[in-house]
Amino acid sequence: MLRRQMLGAGAALAVAPLMISRAVAQDLAPAKQPMIALGTYSKLTSQVAQERSGATPVQTFAGLEVAEQNAIAEAFGAADSPPLLTQEQSDKLELLRAADDASFDMMYVDGQIEAHEQGLAIAQDYSTSGDDPMAQGAAMIAVPSIETHLVMLRSIRASMA
Repeated sequence: MLRRQMLGAGAALAVAPLMISRAVAQDLAPAKQPMIALGTYSKLTSQVAQERSGATPVQTFAGLEVAEQNAIAEAFGAADSPPLLTQEQSDKLELLRAADDASFDMMYVDGQIEAHEQGLAIAQDYSTSGDDPMAQGAAMIAVPSIETHLVMLRSIRASMA
């Protein structure tokens, strides 16, 4: 009897992380999902840039972006969630991973500009209409940060042209 209980407990512990991961993903409020998906995309593409880019400004920005997206995910209650990407974001991530070295940096910077422009609108909306005070505060802080990132990214892009 004790043996069966131990086996049952072991099986439950083995599947618990999967159940918790699904529960966390399901608990994310629909209003938070666009910000989380965009942050995940920005973080994952920035991690690729940290590995692949040979340009110091690109690597520096990518490191900054990864750290910032980790903080935003924490504020939005998604730090331990499985990656949440739209199909379009997933496709763009794969294109970036497959890019040749000559076009990689420009593709990354252009993708970050597009993502930050979208993120600005999402953060502005959530900062005024969000229902989670912690996430709403993070969105308020994100707005000027995103604007600053857009200036930085456009400057990096101009120096590459």
